[in-house]
Amino acid sequence: SGLYLITSTLFVNAVRNTNRVSIRGDGTGSRINWAVDANLFFVSASASTDFSFSDLQISSVNMSKVLNNATAITLERCSYGIISHVKIVADVGCPFWSAIKLLRDWSTCIIQHFDIRLVAGPAIQLYPGAFLQLSGGTIAGKYSDSVPAANTSIAVHIGGGAQKIHMSSLHLVALGRGVVIDRGVFPANNGDATISQSYIAGCDRGIEILDNSELFIEQTKLAEHDRDAIFLGNSNPFVSMSGGSILRSGMGTAGCLSPATNCNGIQIQSGNFIISSVYFRDNVGRGVYIPVAYAASVSGYIITSCMFNNHGVAPMRLAGSRYNVVNNVCSHTTSVFDCTSSCTVTLNT
Repeated sequence: SGLYLITSTLFVNAVRNTNRVSIRGDGTGSRINWAVDANLFFVSASASTDFSFSDLQISSVNMSKVLNNATAITLERCSYGIISHVKIVADVGCPFWSAIKLLRDWSTCIIQHFDIRLVAGPAIQLYPGAFLQLSGGTIAGKYSDSVPAANTSIAVHIGGGAQKIHMSSLHLVALGRGVVIDRGVFPANNGDATISQSYIAGCDRGIEILDNSELFIEQTKLAEHDRDAIFLGNSNPFVSMSGGSILRSGMGTAGCLSPATNCNGIQIQSGNFIISSVYFRDNVGRGVYIPVAYAASVSGYIITSCMFNNHGVAPMRLAGSRYNVVNNVCSHTTSVFDCTSSCTVTLNT
């Protein structure tokens, strides 16, 4: 335990006679003051295949860590890693770019029981690798409605070549985006990921998918995003959402700038999806929105056993082909638009 001031990057380049690296404190009484605009811990590919980091606090002090995209913990390669009971925060005026980065060739890693606050970029970055459990944590950003270009904060960025990721019991708030899945850093597509029993609120967008990966969302609440709570880009993904709720899209502090095209519960521009037993309420746009311009790219979807309540434009705007929309309930909406008063659409082949 104790207070440690770090003014240059700590590199772990080689470990003699072992492939294990362990950095452990004694709870939040063990505090590291991060006082350099550069990476704090960098564990190289040659140093470790077995890594553990636990029971301490990292505090960004003295300066912003944004200019050079500085990251608190970077693992260049890891075949078994645990990051647990870690708090990564910032003093006022000292935001940091990223908290944890798994750079390449990682597998069987656990990040659990963490608190990350005032992050300016992607808090957790996941690149080529497989088998990650991310659970029991809070990530809060520096989201600013008044400076949209500054909304670079992301809770979890799955940036290419990552697969078999399970996220659960997370609290993601006040970010540019909660979860982003794309090929923004590595050109390879991502594989499958799951988000369960989590809360994503107060962001510009809650979940954004820009590649052809598969995402399964279970018992998760998304609320008060300035634009769409979930956005599927023109990249042919698959999404399954079961249970949970999508509430008040477009009712964040910035408000909805374009309810005709934004501020929906979920916007789909391509791919296929299943939505079952989800509660949609008070979204300024629509609960489910498929733009007509992207109808040819959306094929094969099901919307069933959902409730749509009090939408500003309509509960649904449907397009595409091969869909089945049955056994849903709509109430207190300005228009039922593309569905009947009971929100039932017959099978379209």
